Amino acid sequence: TPLPGVVGNVEFSCDAELCLSQQVEYQCTADSPLRWRIRDETMSELDTRPYLSGDTENISGIIPGALDFSTVLISNTNPLISNISFTVQSNIEDYTIECE
Repeated sequence: TPLPGVVGNVEFSCDAELCLSQQVEYQCTADSPLRWRIRDETMSELDTRPYLSGDTENISGIIPGALDFSTVLISNTNPLISNISFTVQSNIEDYTIECE
């Protein structure tokens, strides 16, 4: 099954009881640099994960009280392709995933 593609913003909202611990995954394609941004419901930036051409590192992180996430670089030549997957860890009404 193809992953939902992200260019710009994707807003993900859910009833916390329904999606708590649910894993979500998106894919982004962009020229270097490719940046994933995660914002909370007030649009405050929680984390940014950039990739440049030639990078090989996959990045994981935990945003306290929010998300357990990882990014995987699928292609490290232009255009870059990366997946982001995350699991909701607490009652978040909504948050925004951005890719540029």
